[in-house]
Amino acid sequence: MDNRNSLQKGYDEVKDQVGTRKDAISESMQYSDRKDDTGEKVADSLVKPKEDVKQETWTESIKNAGISAYDTVANTLSSALDTVTGGTEREQDTDINRNK
Repeated sequence: MDNRNSLQKGYDEVKDQVGTRKDAISESMQYSDRKDDTGEKVADSLVKPKEDVKQETWTESIKNAGISAYDTVANTLSSALDTVTGGTEREQDTDINRNK
């Protein structure tokens, strides 16, 4: 029975290690075009101790949430401006050229 418990604990630890690193890489790759340390973060997530990787994954999650929130606000403000001004300048130019 002890042997089976040891095997289960070992399996659970390997599963946790893989899951932790998979999550870290996923968070690092999100918005990678807007972060300058993606390659470093991915490499770190493969070699650093699990607890360090978990902590850095939280940091990346917060960074990604910030980028997402910024994009949402920027898109909302842009849409509001388009509504107030009657569309983008490009759309207005097209309408003017169409009416000539």
